[in-house]
Amino acid sequence: MKFPAVMTNLGFITAISYENGDERISFSFPKRGPNRMVLACSSDGKKLYGMRAKQTKPTQVRFNSRSFEDATLKYEQWSGFEVDTYQKCKIKENRMFNAGRVFEISYLSDKWVGKQREYFHTFENSTSIHLDNDDDPNLIYITGKRLHVTERGIEG
Repeated sequence: MKFPAVMTNLGFITAISYENGDERISFSFPKRGPNRMVLACSSDGKKLYGMRAKQTKPTQVRFNSRSFEDATLKYEQWSGFEVDTYQKCKIKENRMFNAGRVFEISYLSDKWVGKQREYFHTFENSTSIHLDNDDDPNLIYITGKRLHVTERGIEG
């Protein structure tokens, strides 16, 4: 599983719950510090990604690519604000496995109001979650046929 070169930062995951067969599993993540889990999406808004904050750092970046323009537009739609900073990610690619079906995510975001607030999303459709390890994940990948990030938030 390879993370894309360009992603849109949506906020920070505070908790995520999924099911694997009959078992329900939940993770909580710190709200501050280097171990918090960044929430990002693909530039088309159809995939969600999580990575530890210690894997990112603010940087001055110049990209002249369609995916960069799409990611910038996606952020502006999502948040209602223009992009003011960029993050460069150094992701150590690990093997990821399908851990089951995600059914809920909570996250911090400054969308719409410019101030960090906690949001919750319950997935209505079959949405898969992939992890790099099932004890304390550093990487998360979420995908589903109806998953989409819009100006209203996470949908699907």
